[in-house]
Amino acid sequence: MKKFFKKISKKILEKNLLSLLLSLISLSLVFIFVFAYITGPDKWLIISKVPSFIRVNTRESLESIRNLSYLKYINVEHGLPEYNIKIDKDKLESLRNEIPKQSEQLTDEYKNYEDAEFVDGDREYKIKIRKRGVSKNHWLWDKKSWRIQFDDNLFLGIKNLNFIVPFDRSYLVEQFNHYRAKRLGLTVPRSFFSVVRINGKDPAVYWTVEHYEKEMLEVAQLSSDANFYGESDEYTNNTSYGNLFDSLDNFKKYNNDLRFAEGNFAEVELLRYLVNDADEKEFKENIFSIVDKDSFYSWSIHNALAFGQHQDWGHNIRYYFDSSLGKFKFIPIDVVMFSIDDDSSDPMFFEEHSNILINKILAIPEFMSERNYRLWQYVGNENNLKDELEYYDQLYYDTKIAFYQDDIRRGANKDFDKEVAVYRDKIVGNVETMRDLFNDINFSGSVREGDNNFVFNIKTRSLSPLFVEKIKILSNDEETEKQINLEILPDIELIQLPSPKEIYPVINDYYKAFKLNFSQLNIKIDNIDFGYEEDFDVKILIRNKYTDQLFEFNIN
Repeated sequence: MKKFFKKISKKILEKNLLSLLLSLISLSLVFIFVFAYITGPDKWLIISKVPSFIRVNTRESLESIRNLSYLKYINVEHGLPEYNIKIDKDKLESLRNEIPKQSEQLTDEYKNYEDAEFVDGDREYKIKIRKRGVSKNHWLWDKKSWRIQFDDNLFLGIKNLNFIVPFDRSYLVEQFNHYRAKRLGLTVPRSFFSVVRINGKDPAVYWTVEHYEKEMLEVAQLSSDANFYGESDEYTNNTSYGNLFDSLDNFKKYNNDLRFAEGNFAEVELLRYLVNDADEKEFKENIFSIVDKDSFYSWSIHNALAFGQHQDWGHNIRYYFDSSLGKFKFIPIDVVMFSIDDDSSDPMFFEEHSNILINKILAIPEFMSERNYRLWQYVGNENNLKDELEYYDQLYYDTKIAFYQDDIRRGANKDFDKEVAVYRDKIVGNVETMRDLFNDINFSGSVREGDNNFVFNIKTRSLSPLFVEKIKILSNDEETEKQINLEILPDIELIQLPSPKEIYPVINDYYKAFKLNFSQLNIKIDNIDFGYEEDFDVKILIRNKYTDQLFEFNIN
């Protein structure tokens, strides 16, 4: 115990005296902020007037206070792989300081590599290192995302390795998305969490993932004699970029099939034609001759369960062309996760995004029906969610100590714990919401008695196809039973949503949602005459085709 407090005391004493003084000044300013927030204009206008060094010290002081309850984790082994990057001090300063303005993107001029060494235990590797990530989340603050490139002496068979600040991937979410993708039969790069020191200092936890390239394909047991596509750097760096399929110039190859020229994009050109120019009939007849159906449906299910909107009209696209099949397969990337219940634009929307290929395929009822059946197979199996939560909880348990010990990451430890819990709820909520859309049928009905007949109006809302199996009419102790067997199919409508024009003014009509409407069925039964004018009761029996559950409803 004495050692423990001695280390804590040492850590506190090592703080710069000026920093401590500034912290006291900063804390006194809290009262001014509170008063200004209550009585004055927008708080950020006031805060922006405070010198940067005071704002930084205020934030760090408040975070230190919030982290006091986590002191017990300071000397606990974190259990993650730990690496050290050794780099010349001047080169490190250059990497850290040569960054764009926070309103800009990380373009090629800021992606210069510096020589360094990568140390894994007693093994050392010659590497080149640079910053990575388009947006400021990756490079504006002290903790930056890195890409390192190994020479011919590969690390675990990896040529290029990314160390990504977990904050940008909602901490554990993208690793969970990789886990789920593999359960659905999709290929993803190898990924894990690790702790990285630079010149032996500032241990920081990173989401570590291999880059999209030849070596990644080979490790995944995919042929590297294949074209592997994504969006081009020039396209991504254009802040007003539009439809990825507008031009071949918007694509680049992460790997080239050496049997063909580097500039051969023939399969992409065919896909572009089907997406942009083919009518519905031609598209329907030919799309799965160039797109692998199983891969697409799994990719679509994966995206739907995350309520994904980040693999969109223009970025986060990875298409692997399997030359043995002559078809594209899909590799999910940076999927993110939203809540169907909380983030949808309308309570009746069960899916919304701006991915043109997904929208065009699922707008065809037969394809939507097939996708939804496969989606039900996944969410209908309760063991899938059980296994997913076990994985997520274990991932949190395995990584939390490293996160608590990371002094250079943004946010307090309680923020990390809270964020992990929030996304756990989203995992559960999205699966349960989808499951309910298949399980529930939301029945309403009415009946009208005519001359020698009955007319029934039935409304349902379900992603499952339903069968009206039987109608029973009871009056004065008599019963008439009619076998019906009429199918009610889900009524799914494609809705045009307003594009976020203030961000991307050129995306126009790409942002759409799939809306589950109420399906309506009218049934007329003739030649029924009880000969009585008294009240009668009606029972309608409806079976859910996917769950095989039989529902019985009374209509008076």
